[in-house]
Amino acid sequence: MFVSVCFLLFLSSDANLLAHPSSRESPAKALQQEVTTLSPAAILERQLKGGEAQNFRVSLAPGQFLHVLVAQGGIDVVATAFNPEGKQLFSVDSPNGSWGTEPVIFIAETAGDYRIEVRAVNDKAPAARYEIKVVALREATKADSEHVAARRAFEEADNLRQQSKVDSKRTAIEKYKQALNLFQMAGARDGQALTLYALGLVHAELGEFRSTLEFTGQALPLFRELGDDTVAGTVEALGKEPGTVIDSLARNPELDAVMSAAQTILDFKTQAVRDIEAGRIKSIIEPRLADHVRREALKFLNELKRAV
Repeated sequence: MFVSVCFLLFLSSDANLLAHPSSRESPAKALQQEVTTLSPAAILERQLKGGEAQNFRVSLAPGQFLHVLVAQGGIDVVATAFNPEGKQLFSVDSPNGSWGTEPVIFIAETAGDYRIEVRAVNDKAPAARYEIKVVALREATKADSEHVAARRAFEEADNLRQQSKVDSKRTAIEKYKQALNLFQMAGARDGQALTLYALGLVHAELGEFRSTLEFTGQALPLFRELGDDTVAGTVEALGKEPGTVIDSLARNPELDAVMSAAQTILDFKTQAVRDIEAGRIKSIIEPRLADHVRREALKFLNELKRAV
């Protein structure tokens, strides 16, 4: 139970390992900058691997609301929006790993061609597929404005959650709650589901497992209602009785064995990081993500020691 909960936390953390394009691009990378026009009626399926970026264009008038959805099919991507002048507006990398969706939502301030870049988070990720489509393109309504505000609040909260400081995670909780209220006002149930899951995740990272149960319990039926079974499975596993773990340790007659097992797992992860960095073993994750997994195992062991 201890291992399964922590493993899910490691994989859900979605650390920002974003690859940035070089200012001097090779011919191969120049090909990646070809831009495909997004049509409101079309659903485009693409294949992407680590180190690649694919670009899409949408023409907008001032005051138009755009909602583009990138559906991940086994590869974790970050979607970045740019205005007609080429200035980055925001990036989206939700805490849903290699499955689920990345929503690109904004209201155009000026007329012109807006660009959306889809890039693999892990620059060594094997090739996998994703879909991209325009969900909505219209004159912005009040609900649309609330939807956009909710997304910006969520993105701010997620950036805070990924920081190591407890104070940052506490601030993230308040921002997530602000985003949740705005998603509810906008009637965006997918945003509500993801925010509830993120609240459960940040509370788990703080060791507050009863709150994790509360929020994942609310998120799970929403994900199932939306038909997002893969993310629903992750949410369900995260919320499986984590509140009983720390509370029962002091009364556990096998406490020494539990502590020993946790130390063994940490030692294994530490050695794996060394072997990946030295090139002695091949891995589908890059060294920084492997080290993140090791640090989370260390954090869990420290939580056990503090609890008893």
